[in-house]
Amino acid sequence: MITYAEYTNVGERENNEDSIKSVYSEKIGYSFVVADGLGGHGRGEDASKFTVDTFEEEFTMDNKNNKDEAVNEKKDLENKLNNGSTEEIKATVEDEITGSTEGIKATVEDEKLESAENKEDDCEEELTKNEEKMNDISGTESIKDAEEIADVIGEMRSFDKAQYLKESFEKSQKKLEIEQDKTGGVNELKTTAVALTIQENKAMWGHIGDSRLYVFNKNKVVLRTLDHSVPQMLVFAGEIKEKKIRKHPDRNRLLRVLGARNVELKVDYSEEYNIDDCQAFLLCTDGFWECITEKKMCKFLKKSKSVEEWLEMMAKEVRKNGMGHNMDNNSAIAVWVKDNKRSGRLWM
Repeated sequence: MITYAEYTNVGERENNEDSIKSVYSEKIGYSFVVADGLGGHGRGEDASKFTVDTFEEEFTMDNKNNKDEAVNEKKDLENKLNNGSTEEIKATVEDEITGSTEGIKATVEDEKLESAENKEDDCEEELTKNEEKMNDISGTESIKDAEEIADVIGEMRSFDKAQYLKESFEKSQKKLEIEQDKTGGVNELKTTAVALTIQENKAMWGHIGDSRLYVFNKNKVVLRTLDHSVPQMLVFAGEIKEKKIRKHPDRNRLLRVLGARNVELKVDYSEEYNIDDCQAFLLCTDGFWECITEKKMCKFLKKSKSVEEWLEMMAKEVRKNGMGHNMDNNSAIAVWVKDNKRSGRLWM
């Protein structure tokens, strides 16, 4: 279902201060993050690496916690099996299903948004799945494989995408502050970041700075994150056109970054997004998007036969347009949501 490819390039700079990270977990889903360290503030490469590593740690920790819970459930169920307590096992699973079902019903009751009908449809589908699971368990005469039952229980617990993103950004900020205090460099270690997480057919993302996330459907850009930069504010104020951001003299003046001190951390987060309405995602640093237009992104998307080919075509365009202009580090992660086979590949 999900395929992705990674790309990072030093450009015409001495160091590559961009960092990228893609992580997959069979139980949780996918995590993608791109960070662009601010070279003018010192140790930009460290700042971006601290950040993507923190996202990976948080994602891995969530996965480990789920596995630990499953192991504990398995041990508990095995003990019950040894004692012949099949009915207790059924009751455990039924409690999980009932709790999930009641939560879904409450969600339908509480939601008073315009999208309530769509929400109710999703919930009804989940209720049907829960009923099927209940029937499967109720019809079991004897349970011999406790691990299988633990897996059923594990399926009922969902990964909290919003919490994962929020905690990852906040912990990244905290780690950067701690490192700044260690070295006395409070003006060092600053970075932008954009992160995407996907579980089943739902996605969420967050960003700070001018690293971007694009959403594509039917070979068109349908959404992109808005930069936390001076030129983006000028667009909001109606003083410049959107297309002028790429060449604006103040394009590197950022209003929000990770690692800034004595200011409130403000990260923009998306709502949950149904990837059934999506063809592809692109996460990229400013060194990437400044050297390729959205029109070219869409053109290459239409022509490409794989996510690797799409990213390679865009990367060639970026290098062609940036060469000879003190080209910045440029990095990206491209994600397709339509293939059945997962893949990952890195170009330098």
